[in-house]
Amino acid sequence: MGLICGVYFFVLGRKQFTHLRFLGMFLMSYNFFYCTNIATYFELAIRKVGLLPLYFLYLSLPVFVLYIKKISIYGLKKRDYLVLLPALLEFLYVFYLWCFKDPAIIRETTLWTLYILGAFIFNIVLALVVTFYLVRHLRKHKKMYTHQGRVQLQWARNVVITVVGSLILLANLRYLGHTKQVFIINHLYDFCMLSSFVFFGYLTKNTTSFTKKIKDYSLTEAASFEIRKKIQDYLIQSEDYLQKEFTILQLHNAIQISPHKISTVLNLLENKSFNSYINGLRVEKVKEIFDKVQYQKYTIEAIGMEVGFNSKSVFYREFKKYTRHTPSEYRKLIAQKSTLIKKKG
Repeated sequence: MGLICGVYFFVLGRKQFTHLRFLGMFLMSYNFFYCTNIATYFELAIRKVGLLPLYFLYLSLPVFVLYIKKISIYGLKKRDYLVLLPALLEFLYVFYLWCFKDPAIIRETTLWTLYILGAFIFNIVLALVVTFYLVRHLRKHKKMYTHQGRVQLQWARNVVITVVGSLILLANLRYLGHTKQVFIINHLYDFCMLSSFVFFGYLTKNTTSFTKKIKDYSLTEAASFEIRKKIQDYLIQSEDYLQKEFTILQLHNAIQISPHKISTVLNLLENKSFNSYINGLRVEKVKEIFDKVQYQKYTIEAIGMEVGFNSKSVFYREFKKYTRHTPSEYRKLIAQKSTLIKKKG
């Protein structure tokens, strides 16, 4: 049932490019473990069934983490897929063993023990980190979600929390000799997990976004875009954001829009806080300055202070966040491009 539901969600998610494809991948990877057990139980003629790369010890939880990120207001970015790197290494390692090694010998080796221990530690640490960020995210952005969206994220948080307990239980299975009591408890846990995944999958299969709609903030879509245009037009024309202590209250006084509406619109349409939005404008200003000849003698720190950053560390951090380069690296790139243009000319 888990595999069938996993395939269904994956296909549905791939067609609509939604969160369901990650939920489907999780269900498929999570339930492949039982394929190995079934093959062993019925003595199916599968070569080295115990070493088939069907455990996915490094894949199931990372895929679920991608699912969580997908249903959040931030969405997925390319760098988020790096969490799948350990799963790729696992697959290559186990596939190599399956092709060239004897299962009876492998399970007695130190490397195999480290592989299992590494999976245990990796999943425990990942679960704790994700739980921490989920709790903080729900506290900070609770109003950005519909009731259904909050329920979905809270459910995901609870699933990740239970991972810690289930992993400890699975570790005991090895050292307690697979006792009948632990075996039953473990399968009951898996059944409850599977049921909840199927339930939430069907519940949210037609939902493409869990973010709180603009109208829930007593704003129409047209009004929200109009407010953003007013904010952008005023800041670009006045360049008040170059002031070191520029605040949302100053912007409110200038354009006569409440701080709450300003903050809401920036969160919804730009996915940024007020301070983050202002720092983004300052970074763009720095990039403009780097292109101007009259500023070439200025130090990088002086330019940072000129555009409103109140410290070197904040300036460097914000600049790298938006450009993926430090100010000095970016300035060198600009100089190199300028030199190449002159040579071509």
